[in-house]
Amino acid sequence: MELTNPLAQMLCAVEDRIARIEGIRMIDRYAGQDAYELRPGVSSPTVLVDVEDVEYEEMGGGSQMARATLSVRLYVAHYASACQTAPQTARMEAMSDLTTERALVEALHGWAPTGEDGNEWAEPLIRMSSGNENRNDIGLRVRVLRFSTAWEELVVPREKRKAQPLIETKKGRTR
Repeated sequence: MELTNPLAQMLCAVEDRIARIEGIRMIDRYAGQDAYELRPGVSSPTVLVDVEDVEYEEMGGGSQMARATLSVRLYVAHYASACQTAPQTARMEAMSDLTTERALVEALHGWAPTGEDGNEWAEPLIRMSSGNENRNDIGLRVRVLRFSTAWEELVVPREKRKAQPLIETKKGRTR
């Protein structure tokens, strides 16, 4: 089945781009996988992506400019201590989420998805923010990265639009 929805195309393109990063065990669309009371249905490290928000601006002729915010959530289980007195190997392991986060930023910031013709169909992703999401309740450290992008979307293809009917007014016909 061909994806014709730009949001679905964007999510699949971002997931494919992230799949190039070594060591990530699972990549999926965010669908509340971290809402389980016990252990969530994610492996470590896991990346879950989603479109948080899209604003549309009318451009005329059936086109709109879509400006989107994408979230990229990195889930990492921590078994090592980052304490200054811990062995260096344990400290490095405890900081692995930051190394993986950097790999995500390097893969996505400035990158734009391309179509089958090889042309970019959206503006390059720009990192807007990064931060922690407290999920101590599920035993995972979560880093949330947000990226912005934009693309032009043809909402109603011209060939499918119907001509507006003529309206009779006192002054004559008008559209």
